[in-house]
Amino acid sequence: MPSLPVAVTVKRGLVRAAAGRQTRTVHDWSDRFTSKRDELAAHFNRSLGEDADGKPIRLDRKRKTVSTSVGDLPISPIMDPDFKEARRRYNQPKPKPQKTTAPNSGVKERLRKKLLQNPYGEYHNID
Repeated sequence: MPSLPVAVTVKRGLVRAAAGRQTRTVHDWSDRFTSKRDELAAHFNRSLGEDADGKPIRLDRKRKTVSTSVGDLPISPIMDPDFKEARRRYNQPKPKPQKTTAPNSGVKERLRKKLLQNPYGEYHNID
């Protein structure tokens, strides 16, 4: 039996979007995350300062230790750049309420709804 041709329909918008989109490789993304981790490690190193002997306190990301005058100590997850970057990766700003045209219209709207819900309340449209 001969094979029948199969028709595939694709929306034009999808084709345009796929054609214009830049492709990013995994390498590009890993470089971005590595640079973020390096920036966080540098920030932690700057903020650690010096120990009592005047030697700088350094953070070793690979061994997950902090070098101090006492010796190498394990770092806290709060100071770990890998943990910090993974925590911040999907953060999004909180949605803000939409501003209304009148400054007190939200109060009036709430009062109107409450009056409509109240069996003893009377609502008269004053607008």
